[in-house]
Amino acid sequence: MSVYEKGLELLRKGQSFAMAEIIEQKGSTPRGKGARMLTLADGSLIDTIGGGQLENEAARQAAALLAGGIPGGVYTFDMTSSDVAGPEMICGGQGTVLITVFGPAEEEILDKACQAVDQRRQGCWLVTLFAGGQVLHAFVDEKKELSCSQALSEKQEKLILDAAGASMHSQESPGVVLCARRLSPNGRLLIFGGGHVGAETAALCQRVGF
Repeated sequence: MSVYEKGLELLRKGQSFAMAEIIEQKGSTPRGKGARMLTLADGSLIDTIGGGQLENEAARQAAALLAGGIPGGVYTFDMTSSDVAGPEMICGGQGTVLITVFGPAEEEILDKACQAVDQRRQGCWLVTLFAGGQVLHAFVDEKKELSCSQALSEKQEKLILDAAGASMHSQESPGVVLCARRLSPNGRLLIFGGGHVGAETAALCQRVGF
């Protein structure tokens, strides 16, 4: 189950969550750009952005956003100081993490994203726009039709559509952070032969997302 499917499952149960995602990295970090995890109101985590101090700090910030009703924020965690020698800090780079809250209003957007992956559609995107303390989550389909839980200005719509037409994962301009995630269908594996090895292989591959 993907992190988006897990998020949709939470929203359907009435549970909001915060998604933390690495949008920029310099040097060595536990995981790279695009790694993401979910933080629930009780502090529990789903998936990982690499563990260690970076993940702990991101989880703490995410819980604070949820508790304070704040829609999102961008945080840079520096692992190049003397703290790198600590037992939990084995990397010496810098990671910038975008943390945004998903609530009931985002259920439809996340549902469309999950359907696009499940239906193996190409060219669909889940885009987050963070500007002026406001967070907007939008789904862009293969025809470049845009869905958002909130009304968009022409400028916001253009920014989101431009991001969905780009090959980069995230874009930045003064005061604006755009995180565009291309929704790729899960890998498909063909197994020839229905013996005990094939059966065990099928069971294993289903668990890891094929």
